[in-house]
Amino acid sequence: MNYTSIEKIGKWIAILTFLFGAFLIAAYLINHDVEAGTLLYFYMLFAGITNFVALLLVIVSYFLIRENKKRALITSAFIIISYSVVLCISYFIF
Repeated sequence: MNYTSIEKIGKWIAILTFLFGAFLIAAYLINHDVEAGTLLYFYMLFAGITNFVALLLVIVSYFLIRENKKRALITSAFIIISYSVVLCISYFIF
């Protein structure tokens, strides 16, 4: 797997988990439903693990590439920002 595909996958994972997580948080805050809370809990686990794996891949590729390391830092920043959704979910659930 080359770096550009890792970078694109990392950005898409970060963007999609952020948007879907923000949507789930809004739905939970509107309804305060137990099923929505359970869905948020499992989504928190899924998004946390997925973002962690993507972040590890980007960090490893950062050390392996020779030039244009700025793109790897931007992608890792996107992934770290998407962790804010996971932290918000854990705050609202627990």
